[in-house]
Amino acid sequence: MLCFYPAVTHYAVIYQNFALGIGMLVLLILVAAALLPGRSKWLVAAVLPLLLLVPVDPGILLFCPPVIINVLGCGFFGMSLREGREPVISRIARLERGELPAELAQYTRRLTWIWTVFFALMALLSILLAAFAPLTVWSLFSNLVNYLLVGFLFFGEFVYRRIRYRHYHHAPPFQVIRSIWDKGAARLKS
Repeated sequence: MLCFYPAVTHYAVIYQNFALGIGMLVLLILVAAALLPGRSKWLVAAVLPLLLLVPVDPGILLFCPPVIINVLGCGFFGMSLREGREPVISRIARLERGELPAELAQYTRRLTWIWTVFFALMALLSILLAAFAPLTVWSLFSNLVNYLLVGFLFFGEFVYRRIRYRHYHHAPPFQVIRSIWDKGAARLKS
């Protein structure tokens, strides 16, 4: 679903098939609600009636997800940088390898900053393109290129880390994702 959403939404925007775009948005919200724990799923599901009942041009609603997703990403990473909190990337690295050496702790903190700034820039670019660029340019960037850049940053950082910190063991990216997923699912069950 997450893989098809950007491409289908891009198609819906370009061909102004807003019913298809809104349908994908509703489906994305339902999938998110199903994956979230406890009360969170009901909060997300509560967005549906608002989405369907608020008298807003359906085309406008399709501009929201890329901005909201990037703002949430910025907030998720950025809030972990507050005083007394462990940066998100540090927490992930600690799940993978246990206690972090000082140089990796410093690196993971900087990397959390990079992700925070990255998501802020993606949200800002999406807003600016929505306001000033042709619809096709906005949609191409916000619904496709944006997500490719996330992947590029994720895998590019992995390659950089393997070169820069070659004296440490580094699990492959998909193994790290799987480990995080498994540990997160185990915490939700307990």
